[in-house]
Amino acid sequence: MKSRDGISVILMSLILLVSFSGFITTSASANKAKVEVIVGFVAQPDAEMVKRHGGEIHHTYTIITAMYVSLPEEAIEPLRKNPKIAYIHENGKVEALEQTIPWGIDRIKAPQAWAESTGTSAKIAIFDTGVSPHEDLMVHSGYDFVNSDASTVFLITFSSLYAGTIKVTR
Repeated sequence: MKSRDGISVILMSLILLVSFSGFITTSASANKAKVEVIVGFVAQPDAEMVKRHGGEIHHTYTIITAMYVSLPEEAIEPLRKNPKIAYIHENGKVEALEQTIPWGIDRIKAPQAWAESTGTSAKIAIFDTGVSPHEDLMVHSGYDFVNSDASTVFLITFSSLYAGTIKVTR
């Protein structure tokens, strides 16, 4: 009888040990550090794919096919290799240290043209989605063909690009 009790104690101990080791493994994998990334998709964002890779979704964008997520570091490479993924970039803050000439302005050789003329008193018509209020831009008149009124306030956030490019000063 004593040997049976001894075997029972050993078996119970093994069962507890195996159960506890599974808990340690599960807890360790749950506490792995995650990296905040922007995941761009070729087509529609796939929340289930992100979750299958241990991802936590913070935001799904509507203008671009991307999501802001936290992923375990080891999930990033397998996702990058997935044909449904366009890109994965680490999320971070970017700040300009100083004002520089934007790539497009430099590309059309605007600084060289400024040596010839800065276009004083030129009248220019811009057909765009509107103009964001800015201290360097003076809009004298305009017409909103979408809402059929005289408002020149922008409808889309990048709409001041052309007006700003034309108005840019050295």
